[in-house]
This record gives sequence, C-alpha cells and structure tokens, in this order.
Amino acid sequence: MTLPRLQSLLPTLLVAVAVGGPVVAAPSPAAAPSPAALEHSLLPSLVVEGVPAWTLEERMRHHHVPGVSIAVILDGRIAWARGYGVLDLTSKVPVTPKTLFQASSLSKPVTALAALRLVDQGQLSLQAPVNSMLKGWKLPNGPFTAGVTLQRLLAHTAGVTVGGFQGYRPGASLPTLQDILDGRPPANNKPVRVDVEPGSSFRYSGGGYEIVQQLLQDVTGQPFPALLSATVLGPAGMQDSFFEQPPSAELQARAATGHDADGAALPGKWHVYPELAAVGLWTTPSDLARFTLAMQQSYTGAKGALLSQATAKRMLTAASTDGGGLGLSSGNALGLFVDQRGKGTFAHITLEQPNGTDGFRALLVASEEHGYGVVVMTNGDGGGKLADEIVRGAAELYGWTEVAAPHTRRGHPSEEQLHKLAGRYRFGTDALLVVTAGRGVLKAQPLLGEAFDLYPVESGDFVRLDPTTRFAFDAAGVTAKTLFSDQTGVRVTPAEQVPLQLLLAGKVELALDGYRKLKQLEASDPAIAELRLNDLGYEIAQRAPDKALAIFKLNAELYPDSANAWDSLAEAYLGAGKREEALRCYHRVLLTLDHDTHLPQDIRAMLRASAERKSKELEAP
Repeated sequence: MTLPRLQSLLPTLLVAVAVGGPVVAAPSPAAAPSPAALEHSLLPSLVVEGVPAWTLEERMRHHHVPGVSIAVILDGRIAWARGYGVLDLTSKVPVTPKTLFQASSLSKPVTALAALRLVDQGQLSLQAPVNSMLKGWKLPNGPFTAGVTLQRLLAHTAGVTVGGFQGYRPGASLPTLQDILDGRPPANNKPVRVDVEPGSSFRYSGGGYEIVQQLLQDVTGQPFPALLSATVLGPAGMQDSFFEQPPSAELQARAATGHDADGAALPGKWHVYPELAAVGLWTTPSDLARFTLAMQQSYTGAKGALLSQATAKRMLTAASTDGGGLGLSSGNALGLFVDQRGKGTFAHITLEQPNGTDGFRALLVASEEHGYGVVVMTNGDGGGKLADEIVRGAAELYGWTEVAAPHTRRGHPSEEQLHKLAGRYRFGTDALLVVTAGRGVLKAQPLLGEAFDLYPVESGDFVRLDPTTRFAFDAAGVTAKTLFSDQTGVRVTPAEQVPLQLLLAGKVELALDGYRKLKQLEASDPAIAELRLNDLGYEIAQRAPDKALAIFKLNAELYPDSANAWDSLAEAYLGAGKREEALRCYHRVLLTLDHDTHLPQDIRAMLRASAERKSKELEAP
C-alpha cells in the first residue's frame, strides 16, 4: 500500500509569513481590483520580472482541482465571494459561495474560539490541569499528566499523541468520542495519551483537540455540535457551517466531492470524520471569513466582540516562535499559526499530514488589525498549492505586503551562455535531469514528471517557479536549492545511465541489477530505500504495470521483513490477475507484521485488516 507520509507544512505556511516591508492597510473597496482580476493573477512563491502570472483556470487544471471557492475581506467586511469549477466531474454541478467543503484542520481554530469564550465566561481555565475539569473521560495518570492544560492543548504543546485522523468510509461503523480517545475499535487511531513533557516542545496533535472536545462537553453538559452552534457559529453569523459527521442528506446535496491528487473522485465522495473538534467542520469560505471578522473585531476590542480583547490577543500570541521546530518565523498560537516577523498577519492551514482529510485543502490568511483577509477552499488534494497561488495573487493585487511574494529581476544570458549550460545532470545515484537551451530560458526534463522552465535571474542563477527552486550552475554541475535542502547534480556524459533510466527504457533486468549493486555498495543509499522503491512502483504503475511489478518484486527481495513491501507486491499481482501469487504475498504480510515494528500501530492494523480480508477473498472458491 502507499503509506501516508508527513508532507512538509512549510510550502503552505510560508504564505502567511511576512516577506519584508511595512505593514499597510488594504486599499478601499472602491479602488480594489475585481474578482476577475484575481482570476488572472495567480503567482508562484517568487515573482520573476517579465514572467506572466497564471490564470485560475489553468492552475486548477494543473493541480487537478475540480472546484474552488474564494472569499475576500477588505476594510473589515466581506468584499466578495465566488465559486469556480464543479462539485465533481460527473454531475458537473457548479461550485457556488454556498457550496460546502470539509474544513479539515480549520475546524481547530473554531473549536479554540469556543473554548476561549468559556474561558472568558469563567467556565474554563487555560492553566489548570485538564484532568481536574474532565468528567466523562480522563487522561490516564502518569508523570506528565498534570502538565496537560487547555492552553497547551490548543497550542499543540501538551505532549499529546495522535497527529491526525484518516477518516472512515461513508456507511462504516463510527467510534464514539471515548473510543477515539482510547484508540478502541471501531476507532482507527492510536490511543490519545501524553508521552512527552508538556510545554517542552511543539507537536501537532489532533488528538489533543479531541480532549478539548470532551472537556467542552463535560463542562457545559451540551453535545459538541449544539455547543459550537451556540458559542461560535450562531454568534459569528456562520449559517452555512455544521459540525455534522456524516452530513445529512440535505447537506450532502450542497457538498463538494473530494478528489485525489490526480483528480479522481474519492470512493463515497468523502471520508467521514467523527473527530469533530479536530477535523469535523463542513463550511464555506464566506463563513470562515465571518469567523475571521469575529477574530479581528475581538483583537481590536470592538464593542460586542465574541472574545475580550485580552483573550483575543492571547489567542493570537505564539506559544513558541520556531514554527513548530521548522526554523520559521511563524509560531503556533491557540488554534492558529501566526506571523512573527511583523505585526499584522495570522493564518491557519489544512496540514498535509498522515490521516488528514483526503480530497480537500483550504487556506485562511488574514490581518489581525488591518481588516483584510482571504479564505480559499478546494475539493482536491492539489488544492494546497493552488490556494497558495491564489493568496499570493490576492496579496499582490490588494497590496498586502506582509504576505506578498518577493520579486526578483530577470537575468538576460546570451544564447551562447544558455547552450553552455545544457547537458545531463545526475542527482544522487538514480535521478537525472536533462537540460536544454530554450529562447531566453533553460528547459529541464526529469526522468519522471513534467518538463519545466528555468528562468534566469539577475544573480546569475536560474529559478523554477513551481515548486520554487534556485539552480546554481558551475563547471562541475548544478546545485538545486529549496527552502529545505540543497541537492547537487553532477554533469555526466550521455553514456552514463542510472537504473531508473534503464527501467523506463524497457531494460528491466539491467535496471534491477543496477539497484542491487547500489544496495551492495551503500545500503543506506536513498535511491534503494524501501519507501522510495515502493513509491516508485506506484508512480509508474498506471502507465507501466509490468515495470511496476518488477520494482515491487525487487523491493520485497531487498526488504523481506517489510510487511508493506509484501502488501504492495500483492496489490501489483492482483492488478496483473495473478491471484495465487497475490495470496502468497498476503500470507507473507501476516507473517511479517509481528516483527515489522518500525511501522506505526495504526498502519500495522490497516495492513493486517487488509491482508486478512484479501486472503479470505482469494481463498474463497
């Protein structure tokens, strides 16, 4: 199976980080560009002089996102809201501002606001141990239990486990809140426990928000959906927001269908998330804009605001300033991430992480004091990058310097200089980039994936716009620099071939021998890591199933104690119609699971359940 992996939150979070320059108020609505202007102004994270902006339509196609909904706040009011695309590619029902999307982790700041309203009313304490306030369920006593407080739970610094949730198919048996907290079937998550000293570090925890859900219910005696309606949704005017899982038939008629990274609809349209406080909200960008306005009014001390000004400022003050240990200037506040480089921005994002809300991505970015903001919701896994581009376009149009993309001047190398840089560059032991000279740019083609342009900039380097990567060429090769790391490519002759190149050319046995040699030379080589080979098999499976099967067989050969390697091989055999071979592989999954301790408990449980079910199906006459 394809294992979920923690995707870095930096590419999205950077949208909410100031890039320099003074804090300024948004232009007045009379002077503000129209929605049509934004539709033609999407931007990458680095704007190169003379390179045209993207259109929303082309970027929706590029990211395989069928539907998008946007709401923009200017001068303390919702200036406009508009839907684009369709709920799903089958019905082709248009997205409107009333279309419902899964809010995923945008549920958390709404939950946090409800909790802080109870703090203002004296019903809850931010600093008291939560076990002293919990009634229907308590954290098991341990050395760290007394340090778990509401403030730390809201800021993800309580040392609590369970980062996210994977959801359930529509119609499946759903766990109770106590099942979720104790990791008890039918819950598909580990138990929510504290195993790190509270306050010592940032650790993103959806499980912590489920403790908050239990706390809110215990203190008020109200079901969570009713409580949130009374404390936040109703008072903020969020009439199209519902903590309802699964959604009713009436809501389903207005709900967007989730789509994977390739644009395929999720089976059953969406996953069901009974973990309401963490990920259970269905809403619209307009309603999240109303939530944003409520936060802005509270922060500025407006009369009748939902929070006291002191509590609002506490909510928007970072508990830590290291961006969750990622070295950023952004910090984790109470339910939100906030900018640390300058006043004026707060944000929250749907984290791309294991057990997230598959098929939906959203982004909220707003000013604390200056009355502007934007909310983007999408019904595709590619929507995170798309939302980034929309927000950067809005920042450019409306003059939001805190969140605007930086600009750089374009370089102008001669055609002779471009041709000198053309060639083949090997990264590591199994990646190859073929660079050719274009008209004023370089063209780059990796072995897998689409070709892309490299634009010259005034420093002498070249940049790729999506994802932003700076390429510095020298006599020996090229260094590709991203926010996360530098990778060096060595210039090689046409005669040198890497295993992946041989595989794609149909020289399968030579490619497999090449991978075996890499394993012998350096067992820790990332090119032959188990997860890399597993991902490679799935990446080429659709267009070259025979080559994918060969890679899966190799992975099981190199890593015979990996349950996941055998599971992926079984899936490949099933796809090839080889039932007996698939059954043998599922048996190997069950044999290796007890010893494959490097896998998380929830993944092991998924593999076991799948192998047992598939084995019974294959053994049946």
